[in-house]
Amino acid sequence: MDLHAEDAFKALGHPLRVKIVDMLASGEKCVCELFEVLNVSQPSVSQHLNVMKAAGVVKCQKRGANVYYRLVSSGFTEMVRLCREAIGEPPPAPYLPLEDACDPDTNKLRTF
Repeated sequence: MDLHAEDAFKALGHPLRVKIVDMLASGEKCVCELFEVLNVSQPSVSQHLNVMKAAGVVKCQKRGANVYYRLVSSGFTEMVRLCREAIGEPPPAPYLPLEDACDPDTNKLRTF
């Protein structure tokens, strides 16, 4: 598959996908953590992640019942940061990842 810059820009052309980049900037996340924190349905998050994966922005790895996503390159975080800087948008509040957030058997966030 040939990937081009326009594919990455298109993939990041949705506010939810930019939020996903912000979250993944701190490291890989399970889908269950993403949809819970973003407060959207799991199918919606998965659809956005598939667009990002097809564009070469993210990679995934399945572990048990859970699927974990990570950015292919920190360059995507930098790309979003530079875009925000160019238009004068303030950076988002830092995302603080949850430790061992997902239950490996249920693909849901653990309840503590």
